[in-house]
Amino acid sequence: MEEPGTEIIWMNTLTPLGEEVHVYECDIDTLDVEGLKVLLSSTELAKAAAFRQPADASRFIAGRGIAKKVLAFYGSTDAARVIINPGKNGKPVALTDADKMLPAFNISHSGNKVLIAFCNQMVGIDVELVKEMELESMAGLVFSEMELSILKNLLIP
Repeated sequence: MEEPGTEIIWMNTLTPLGEEVHVYECDIDTLDVEGLKVLLSSTELAKAAAFRQPADASRFIAGRGIAKKVLAFYGSTDAARVIINPGKNGKPVALTDADKMLPAFNISHSGNKVLIAFCNQMVGIDVELVKEMELESMAGLVFSEMELSILKNLLIP
């Protein structure tokens, strides 16, 4: 039974994990992040509370909550029974409360996006919000006068 506020639209499209890598994306703005808190341990909730910015705490909660829901699907268990512990080199390791190992996963978040990769071997993923940059001001910091002149001529319509 889903906890109120933890429904994720694409959850019904999950397929069993084979040799491939599965990657899922979520927009935090469309989630009930508060509802996902019920899936986090007291240690995870304390970590979320330690973030200075509420947006950072929301990204952490969303990433962990969604990861637990998908891992529960792969492990044929309840998301509340998924435990995530720090592993070697800080990579998280997931298992059930009955010590059943679950697939490897990695979470990355930036802006309002969360990406989570799952695989039957170690996996990594990264997402980065690309902010619009003022090319000319940045160029002035690193280009020579000749390069700036060429760039200026290229940017004139």
